[in-house]
Amino acid sequence: MVFLLNPPVQDIALQKPASLALQKQWLLIGHEGVRVNCICPGYIDAGLAEGYFQSQPDPAKARVEAGKLHALWRIGKPEEVGRVAVFLASEDASFVTGSSFVVDGGFGSGLPPK
Repeated sequence: MVFLLNPPVQDIALQKPASLALQKQWLLIGHEGVRVNCICPGYIDAGLAEGYFQSQPDPAKARVEAGKLHALWRIGKPEEVGRVAVFLASEDASFVTGSSFVVDGGFGSGLPPK
């Protein structure tokens, strides 16, 4: 798995590998009925990057350009990440553990920006 660093969110990006390592340690208590999974979001329109966008000469253009970093050519919505969390908390995922769900619209796919 590859995590790309981008200045406005590099601190968050650095936390992802650490979270995955912690997830593996928590798997040791799986026999107690605890399921451990990880959601790895990309750019999500939840306000985290808003300061960065507003600091640019053309905030709207900066937002569009950030969207083009994704294979889907857009920034994700909070509810798209939320749906993954709801699935993981449901009985439909009762045999899912030790998994990482990348919800980044293809940001980490290694595709060159357009």
